[in-house]
Amino acid sequence: MTEQTLTVSVDDNGQRIDVYLSSKTSLSRSSVQELVSSGAVTVNGMAVKPSYRVRMEDRIQVIFPERETATLVAEPLPIEVIYRDEDLIVVNKPPGMVMYPAAGHSGGTLMNAIAWHADRLATVGAPVRP
Repeated sequence: MTEQTLTVSVDDNGQRIDVYLSSKTSLSRSSVQELVSSGAVTVNGMAVKPSYRVRMEDRIQVIFPERETATLVAEPLPIEVIYRDEDLIVVNKPPGMVMYPAAGHSGGTLMNAIAWHADRLATVGAPVRP
C-alpha cells in the first residue's frame, strides 16, 4: 500500500474533500469518495465523510490500495481472423464477447483470443506503436 499525506493550504480552504483530493491526486472524485467511505482517508487522524469540507492546515492521510496487475492469458477461443500479417491482425468480434479482461470477466474475452492467435502484441507507448 502507498500512503500520501497532504496539508491543506489557504487556497483550498472550504473545498469538499473529494474535490480537493481529486485535484491533488490522479484519482477521480468517485474513486476518492470510495476511499473516503472505506476509511482509507483520514483528516487529522479521524475518519470523515465525502462531503467533509477541508480547512486550512488539515492534515489529510490517504492510503492507496495496491493495484492489481492484470496478466493477459492466451486462450484458444474461436474467432474469425479476417486478415493477418506480421504487423496486423483483423478479426470479426462475435456479438456479446467481452473485449478486455476485467472484474467479472477474467477470461473468454477478445483480447484473450487475440493473444492466442497473434505472435506478439504491441503495448501502449511502445516504440513500434505510434
